[in-house]
Amino acid sequence: RRLWSQGKPRHALALLYRASVESMASRAEVALPPGATESECLRASRRMPDEEDRRLFARMVRVWQYAAYARQLPAQAEFDELLAHLQRRYRWLA
Repeated sequence: RRLWSQGKPRHALALLYRASVESMASRAEVALPPGATESECLRASRRMPDEEDRRLFARMVRVWQYAAYARQLPAQAEFDELLAHLQRRYRWLA
């Protein structure tokens, strides 16, 4: 949230994406190769037992891809909602 408020939204989303990948890998009990692509991560996420976890991870990947490759950032409200949902679901500390 700090990076977003400092005017560095792509950095904020990159950090959020990396944290999501770590959480997904832990929940899916997979070891990803260094530099795993978004597609590889999405395939690995199918091993997560909970459907909501899979949907949330896919959403995070989409938001990241739009920001990283299409340079389309989410609105502030969408970012805040996504962050809150990830924090609740993955039990991240605020």
